[in-house]
Amino acid sequence: MKTSVKVFLSLGIGLLALGLVTAGIGFALGKGDFNRIFPAVSQLEGTKDFSGDGITGLVINNDYNGISIVPSGDEDIHITYYEAEKGEYTFAVADHTLTVEPAKKPWWQRIGVFPYQTKSMVIEVPKTIEYVTAKADAGSFAMEAIALKGDLTIESDAGAVTLKGVASKNLSVDSSAGSVILARVTTDQLKISADAGHVSLHDVTAKDTAVKVSAGKITGENLSVTGLTMESDAGAVVLNTVTAETAKIKTSAGKIECAKVTVAKSLTLDSDCGAIRGSLYGDMTDFTITTRVDMGESNLPRSYQGGDKTLDVFADAGAVEIDFLQ
Repeated sequence: MKTSVKVFLSLGIGLLALGLVTAGIGFALGKGDFNRIFPAVSQLEGTKDFSGDGITGLVINNDYNGISIVPSGDEDIHITYYEAEKGEYTFAVADHTLTVEPAKKPWWQRIGVFPYQTKSMVIEVPKTIEYVTAKADAGSFAMEAIALKGDLTIESDAGAVTLKGVASKNLSVDSSAGSVILARVTTDQLKISADAGHVSLHDVTAKDTAVKVSAGKITGENLSVTGLTMESDAGAVVLNTVTAETAKIKTSAGKIECAKVTVAKSLTLDSDCGAIRGSLYGDMTDFTITTRVDMGESNLPRSYQGGDKTLDVFADAGAVEIDFLQ
C-alpha cells in the first residue's frame, strides 16, 4: 500500500474516531436527552376538526412528533398538531377512514433535516372509531380510555408505546427502540415485538399473548390469558399473578421469575443462562414433570408422573426452585 494511501486512510479513521468520541461526549453531557442534543425547532400549532359521522377508522403516520389519542368530548374528531412550517401534514377522509400523514416532499428537501419536536399530536376520537393504525418514526405513542371494536396496530421506531384503559379486537405493537407499557388492556390476540426496550404488562386480559424482546426485560402482573408465550434474547422475565391455560416462557440470557401462576394445561420454563424461580397454584401431584438442569441445583424431580397438567423446566446454567401453593 502506498504511503499516501496509508496517510489518508489513517486520517480518515482518526477523524471518524474523533467524531464518535465527540458524539459520545455530547450525548453524555445531554444526559441522553434528545431535547438537549437536538433543540426542538420553532413549532406552529394547528388544529383540524372532522365530523365523526361515517368515520370508523384512523390511520396516522408521524415522522417526528409523538402521538396521543384520547376520548373526544363530543361525537367529532379534533386534532391538535405541531409543525415547523405550514403544510407539513395532510389530512384526508376516504372509505370511512381518516388518514393523517406527512406531506410528500422531494428527497433533497429532507437531507440533513431532523426537526425534533417536543410536543405530541393530540387526536380526540369519538366512540364511533373502530380501528386505529399508527406509525411513529421518532416519537412516542400513547392511547388512554379508548375501546375499539376492531384492531389496534402500532409501529414505533424510536419512542415509547403506552396504552392505558384500552380495549380492541386484536392488538399488535412493533417497537424498535422504546419501552412498551400496557395497563388495563383487554384484547383477543396480543402480539408485541420489541428490539430494544422494556415490556411491561399490568392488568391484561387476552385470549392469546405473544411477547418477543431482543434486548430488554419483560415484566407482567395480573395477567389473564388463554395462551401465553414470552421470549427474551437478552433480559429477564418477571411475572406475578398469572392465569393461563398454557404458558411458555423462554430467555436466552436472563433469569425467569414467575410467582402465583395458575395453569390449566401446561407450563414450560426455559432459561439458557439464568436461574428459574417461581410458585404454582396446586399440588405437585397435579403435574407430570420433566426437568433438565445442566449446571445448578433443582428442587424438582428430573421426571415425575403426576396428573394431566404438564410442567417442563429447562435450565442450562442456573438453579431451579419451584414451589407449589395450596
